[in-house]
Amino acid sequence: MGDNFVVGDDMQDGDFRTMLTKAFPHLERHREASSFIADLSKIGGFMTRRQSVMDALDKLDKHLRKKIAADTQAMADVRDGVGAYMTAAPGKFTPQMNARREPVIFKTHKLLSNALRHYEAKQLFNSEGAQPPSPDDPGFGFAKARAGSNAQNLAQASKWEDVGVRAAPKGVPVMVGTVAAAWNSVILRQGYQVKDPGAGVNHGEYTHRLQWNAIFHSGLKLDHRPVDIYKALGASWVRHPVDQVYRRSKLDNQLKWLPPEGGGQGYYIWQMIFDAGENKGTVNANSKGTAGQDALKKWSPRSSNFTCPEVFNRALGGSAMRPNPAEDLFALKILNHVRFQKRGIPEGKTGVPHDPMSRFGGATRKRMTHVVGDPTGETVGLIVWYVTE
Repeated sequence: MGDNFVVGDDMQDGDFRTMLTKAFPHLERHREASSFIADLSKIGGFMTRRQSVMDALDKLDKHLRKKIAADTQAMADVRDGVGAYMTAAPGKFTPQMNARREPVIFKTHKLLSNALRHYEAKQLFNSEGAQPPSPDDPGFGFAKARAGSNAQNLAQASKWEDVGVRAAPKGVPVMVGTVAAAWNSVILRQGYQVKDPGAGVNHGEYTHRLQWNAIFHSGLKLDHRPVDIYKALGASWVRHPVDQVYRRSKLDNQLKWLPPEGGGQGYYIWQMIFDAGENKGTVNANSKGTAGQDALKKWSPRSSNFTCPEVFNRALGGSAMRPNPAEDLFALKILNHVRFQKRGIPEGKTGVPHDPMSRFGGATRKRMTHVVGDPTGETVGLIVWYVTE
């Protein structure tokens, strides 16, 4: 698809399938890929139906409300924090600052992250279920980090065992910086949901996890388990190249049109369903993509539905505006809103975005246990599992 295009609202599964197979024409010819087309079309269509997604998050919201209502001091503090914030006059509430000078409206006691992890574990994500991951993809980059070690000192290996790790790490990692190949080979292919504070405050660090939580509770009749669909999105067939060069094939030594060595530019199914850009204006449907980066930019999908993280995050309280307590999903929205405010610009650092690496060191008592570096070496990015001591 050479042109920039819009992922429409309220799409039916069949319409989404037509768009998907047009953008990725090889899917129907690939044995494994073809078995996932129906499920990807159902999920893609679902993500364009905003009210359906919001309805599916009702179970998560009820879970959070039940936790907040518990007769404990921690939850009493949460209730008091919500009350104080919601009743304060506009512009009159002063949040506390943590050790990293981030504004904390009230301490949430990890309510949202623990709830998400609870449902993810039930679906066998994050190596916390009965089925362990299979790190067998080429180019897997692993490193084991010990207390006090240099996080940049990474090792290349094909299996966790090669770096002295007997089992894949459990739990949700934090993504630091920008990863390229490791997003597919580690996060997706190995079935890890990810905490992504470096993605930007408007994108939201929990947004993709909330998209998948909605899928868990959507009632969609899928042929595969959600975790298997998620892992499939890290396979080689999810990519479609947009640039080719005339070069000799290493397979038969013949000159032919092929992607550049190293892969060249391309686009992914993940972008269409979960990471579309926000559609803020008229798309120029007459601009033709020709090759390379220009074609990639012109393909870039846009939407004003929940295939776009920024749109989804904003609908769930990820904005400067306080959530309305009379609206549905208020418990979820207020917790996500508190996270949005915390990940804003730290006090005294005007224009400086949140630095995810600041959590590992100083008085935070967070110690890295496993670190994965991007195996391509083209970008600076880490995927970190950690414990709080």
